[in-house]
Amino acid sequence: MSRWGVALAAAFLMAFPWVVLAFSVETGGLAQVSTRGIGYDAEDVRGSLDPSDQAPYDDLESAAGFRLTTRTSFSEAVTGDLDYEFLFAGGEATQRRSDLAAAGFPLPGGDSGDIDRYRLFDLTREVSSSASQRTLHRLDRFSINGEFGGADLRIGRQAVTWGGGLLFNPMDLVNPFSPTDTLRDYKAGDDLVFLGYTHATGRELQVIVGPGREADTGEVTSAASRYATKLHGSFGSLDADLLVARHRDHTLSGVGFSGYAGEAAWRGDLIVSDEDGGIFSAVANMDLSWVAWNKNWYGFIEVYHNGYGTSGYADALTDPATASRLSRGEVFILGKNYLALRVQMEAHPLVNLTLTSISNLDDPSGTLQPTLVWDALQNLRVDIGALIPWGAPETEYGGFSLPNGKKAAPTRELILRGSWFF
Repeated sequence: MSRWGVALAAAFLMAFPWVVLAFSVETGGLAQVSTRGIGYDAEDVRGSLDPSDQAPYDDLESAAGFRLTTRTSFSEAVTGDLDYEFLFAGGEATQRRSDLAAAGFPLPGGDSGDIDRYRLFDLTREVSSSASQRTLHRLDRFSINGEFGGADLRIGRQAVTWGGGLLFNPMDLVNPFSPTDTLRDYKAGDDLVFLGYTHATGRELQVIVGPGREADTGEVTSAASRYATKLHGSFGSLDADLLVARHRDHTLSGVGFSGYAGEAAWRGDLIVSDEDGGIFSAVANMDLSWVAWNKNWYGFIEVYHNGYGTSGYADALTDPATASRLSRGEVFILGKNYLALRVQMEAHPLVNLTLTSISNLDDPSGTLQPTLVWDALQNLRVDIGALIPWGAPETEYGGFSLPNGKKAAPTRELILRGSWFF
């Protein structure tokens, strides 16, 4: 039986176990549609192939998705998770990216539909594709889980999150969120073995083993894999994490702390890699909730140092190591030092307004991200968001020159999304 035959047979048993055995199953999921209006800088390389050859260059992009989640209880200690996705994305921006690639100007970060090529199992299948759209389906969770006393063992495709970063999270080694992804529903899964053990004292040990593949050859190698151990402990009001990892052929070590200062919570992580003789990244943040003018408020401030960053943005885009990190979704920015701020107000029990600011401190330049989240019905949510970059010429978010004489600049975007949860 093929790999997909085995997967589908297991999916059938886990999603519909009452057909053959009296296992209990919980189901849920969401259906989602979205549209994005995308505006380009008049001199941006992405406008170079526009047939009208006139500024501004604007695209309309659409997406739709369906996600079915299941958890099957085989016993009190053993469960199975299986989440299925059917996804469509396409429009003028996809066509523009295809045209640029054909003209010899491939853009980084466009492999979100191909991330399984880095993983142990390819659980993604393409339904249809063209220069302007792609439709696929995949298994985003596919794991067997066991809880035995203080031990927690999970084998298969799953999500693991480490670190205390709120927007930037260098300690999160498995599919971290992009800092500009403010509309977050779930984290992408990865093929891992996870073992956690919690001692009676509250100290916790977590271990992950994630075999990976080389993107160009498809071979499973140690250099493409990750092995990590994290020890967590509490010392009075202070929590601490100690990390040791082998991540894609490089040794990482890290330490993190968190605690409280009055009513505010604070966190800080420091990660050191042996790459290039030693590279360190760090993040520190503080967040607080309060009431003012009879409204509930929440806010945070976060500073981030990206050890892989540079001020030579054009060179970074052509650097193979940087391009690989961008493609895998391990880093999302090019510079070194950043400041992030967020303020959120509950304008109504069903409406939340948020303003997020991310600034490159060395340029300076940055982006503003206003969002509105409306819980229109009990199971229906409407999100409206925007990305507004700012900065002078030759900055990361204001746009910078490329060796070919073109310019790279972040896009302006307006996003409308509807999500129905069941």
